[in-house]
Amino acid sequence: MNYKKNFSSELALLLGILLNSFCVSLMVKSNFGISTISSVPFVLSDIFSKFSFGFWNFLIQSASILILIIVTKKFKIGYLISFVIAVIFSELLDLDKVILASWPNTLNWRVAYFIVAFFVLTYGASLFIKCKLPILPFDTFVRDMTQYLKVPVKRVKTSFDLVCLAITLAFSLAMLGYIDGVGLGTILCAIFTGIITNHVCDYLEHHYSFQPTIYVVKKILYHGKPIQTK
Repeated sequence: MNYKKNFSSELALLLGILLNSFCVSLMVKSNFGISTISSVPFVLSDIFSKFSFGFWNFLIQSASILILIIVTKKFKIGYLISFVIAVIFSELLDLDKVILASWPNTLNWRVAYFIVAFFVLTYGASLFIKCKLPILPFDTFVRDMTQYLKVPVKRVKTSFDLVCLAITLAFSLAMLGYIDGVGLGTILCAIFTGIITNHVCDYLEHHYSFQPTIYVVKKILYHGKPIQTK
């Protein structure tokens, strides 16, 4: 019999926030192209530079929740918590940018930054999906849309990534006259992040049972159901 290990939902959420915010910033540092989901706020931060990357990230993430509500015609109290988490995440993005400013910027280091960020990002996204708690709006969109459409994570994730990529290219060419923030790394993210995330979700599903451990969370925030990952 396959016994699953218990994994704190709150810990999964915290790790997801820290890992994903740092990996997004690490991708920016690599200069090989940012993750597809973050490419839209990134290009907007270059077009309208008065506002930071973190601010635009929060704004676009909030828009994804509104789209989710419109499509599913459902509103969950957890979506309000997602907005708060998005604020924290956005602040971490701006903080990480300052921290990474002094890191080496040679080609070898930049390649290493991207590789580490790419793979760790899929683990962070998977922790978000499986934690069953209110999470970042982008990941909430993928998780709840997966439940709503009853399709595998990789299908929704990959489709969402490709839409973000198309929007980024459109903004870049229309407003800047060149492609900004999109590189080989962005294309790789668009094609493979959803697939790898789906496999990581499968692994977590088979080996861990995610449950809230804090009383208040159990009573107020817990609302998730297992999602289809195959």
